[in-house]
Amino acid sequence: MHHIKPILVLGLDRSGTSMLTDVLSHWGCWAGDERLLAAASPLNPQGFWEYKPVQHFLVELFAATGTGWWSAEFRPALRELGRSPAFRERAQRLVSEMEVAGRPWVWKEPLVSVSLPFWQQVCRDPIYMITLRNPYLSALSYQSYLVPTELQGSFRTIAYFLLRWQFFMRCILEDTAGTNAMFIAYEDLLGAPAESCRRISDHLGRELGAPGDAADRIRRMAARIDPKLWRQRSALSLDEVAEASPEQKELYACLSRRAQGVTAEIDLARFPMPACFEEYALNVESLRDVLAMRGLAANAAPRQPPAPAGFPESPPRLPPRPRRDAAARLPRG
Repeated sequence: MHHIKPILVLGLDRSGTSMLTDVLSHWGCWAGDERLLAAASPLNPQGFWEYKPVQHFLVELFAATGTGWWSAEFRPALRELGRSPAFRERAQRLVSEMEVAGRPWVWKEPLVSVSLPFWQQVCRDPIYMITLRNPYLSALSYQSYLVPTELQGSFRTIAYFLLRWQFFMRCILEDTAGTNAMFIAYEDLLGAPAESCRRISDHLGRELGAPGDAADRIRRMAARIDPKLWRQRSALSLDEVAEASPEQKELYACLSRRAQGVTAEIDLARFPMPACFEEYALNVESLRDVLAMRGLAANAAPRQPPAPAGFPESPPRLPPRPRRDAAARLPRG
């Protein structure tokens, strides 16, 4: 059987991953059975493009690590689970479900960005498409749906999101090193859709081959980009954001150059995570759980899809709590 390359859309929440996946579907990629895709909502009126069987699998996979995605123990645990016959066979079945369409297929789910040590043992020769948006604007958007209405204005998550963004991008860069990963700037997609779609189509054409009329593909793709969805805007550059660290500002500048086609190597040692990160992430994610238990997480509710037919109902799609022994080793502020 001819090998069909998967396309993995990587990037953080509220960075344009849904929009990019929509565009890729109109290039000709298959995102899965429409009945199993997370439904559209006011947050993403053109759809989230997330395959619910993968989401529910990730809930169990992350829980099996016994720790949280922010922990130093998480990624080694994922590599070990990639050698587990039970998890590996289930993941391969998910891949087989996508390959039945007989054409390039795409998965988009933000948590895949930090779980590549597992998926790279299952997906053969994936193509990586990575969205990049000014993380401050993503942080504002993330805060608007993460923080319940009752707490808007009194509870801020900007600094937390910027740390989360830094961690995710470090993971992506580490795991896609040596590949022909493509970075796509959110601002370019919305500001110059035809040119951005031409670049995407050309890249996929080189990687996969693109039979048919490329011009027609590009028109279909660009027609899916709605400038009205560019909701969070600010005159502030990341350099002017007080919550952003020097390392985050420099990392964003490096990634912006990568999105413009500059392929200079990025030295991750220049962008270390601060010592407080694990404790900070644990506290914020624990607070999310508390808010959800008290019914104060309505803004985030559309992100948790109902279980698809044949799947048990899963708990809210939040990272699992670390083990007691792991929590005891977290840095203290």
